[in-house]
Amino acid sequence: MYDEFAKYEQYILEKTKRTGAEFTQYLNILKERIEIIPQKLILPFVNKAEAISPDPKDLFYIACALATNSKIWSNDKKLKEEQEEIEVITTKELVNKVRIIKRDL
Repeated sequence: MYDEFAKYEQYILEKTKRTGAEFTQYLNILKERIEIIPQKLILPFVNKAEAISPDPKDLFYIACALATNSKIWSNDKKLKEEQEEIEVITTKELVNKVRIIKRDL
């Protein structure tokens, strides 16, 4: 996941108007706050994930979401629209939720 985040560093910097140092700071915060799920907890959900995944590349994301009863944050239209088992939240939806939470504080 960190690799995926780093892969889009330039894109994120352009969209957020942040510096490279800020990007690194946010990446470090993510590393501190994100829990890595052990493979042994995910593996029992791989078969079900295979059955519902619209794309083989998303298999382990779906298996992880199933194992942890979590949502997936993704802008992948296929993932959001071609399966109904896991809720997929887009960046736009996430930003709107954060704004609502911030406003309520």
